[in-house]
Amino acid sequence: MANDPSMPAAVKEGMKPWGLCKDEFSELGGWAPALYVRAARRLVGERIFNQNTPKEQDAAGDIGESCIGLGNYNFDSHNAQRMACKSSADCMGAEPSWHGPFAWDEGDVQIAPGVYQIPLWVTLPKRQEVSNLLVVAAPSASHIGMSTLRMEPQFMIIGHAAGVVASLAAKAGSGVHEVPNATIHSTLLADGQILEGATRPPTPSPPGPPVPKLKPDQWLAIDSFFSFSGTTMTVSSLPAGKDHTYLKKSEANSRTLPPSMLKSVTKGEKFALSCKPEALEGGYWLVTLK
Repeated sequence: MANDPSMPAAVKEGMKPWGLCKDEFSELGGWAPALYVRAARRLVGERIFNQNTPKEQDAAGDIGESCIGLGNYNFDSHNAQRMACKSSADCMGAEPSWHGPFAWDEGDVQIAPGVYQIPLWVTLPKRQEVSNLLVVAAPSASHIGMSTLRMEPQFMIIGHAAGVVASLAAKAGSGVHEVPNATIHSTLLADGQILEGATRPPTPSPPGPPVPKLKPDQWLAIDSFFSFSGTTMTVSSLPAGKDHTYLKKSEANSRTLPPSMLKSVTKGEKFALSCKPEALEGGYWLVTLK
């Protein structure tokens, strides 16, 4: 602006006292080694996160085990261009409350979507294209969708989930698309990730067991890790990286329960039940051991 011949003389004179910072990037004459790039090429997966995705989640109620975390930041897109307009006819009909020349900013978006669930598919390429890739910083999102996913908290959440999926896929010797959502979901929960409570109020967890009182031989078993056949219960799987799981006396996080309310069990262990298990809300079963 101080040297461009197209600039008015007054602007050039006004800008001359300004320049690049003398005490930063001195080895490059004041220029940073890389430009700040706000948006660039992004993954195109089987689905694309856009401005409608949070509304679609509201309509559906919950995206379930495909959720890898919660996001909460504006759709925040800065001006694409700024134009000097002599009249509204020059600038696509835009016009301020006064008449006469004005500057018009085109492309600015500031809309709050509320708290939303981040779906696993934002990290996944199309199945037919590649099976061993997870994308964090350039996810499957539109320009507007990216304007909320791009924030550091969301990147941290997506990066955490991508690491979990990569680890599970490597251990199983499978492609990233083949890792079961239920396994990812349970692993993230065990890591302390928050997966519920988006624009809809979260379902409150009961302070104690979901039944009035558990008898000494009654326990809660979550269906992610237990399977049932008649009156036999088997520990069918374990949380990723764990050598045991628990039967519990409460739905509360296992880390918060005293040892008296936990029963450690290992994969393949079988238990005889005195009656058929009773299905409860939240994926739990009430089991009575013989």
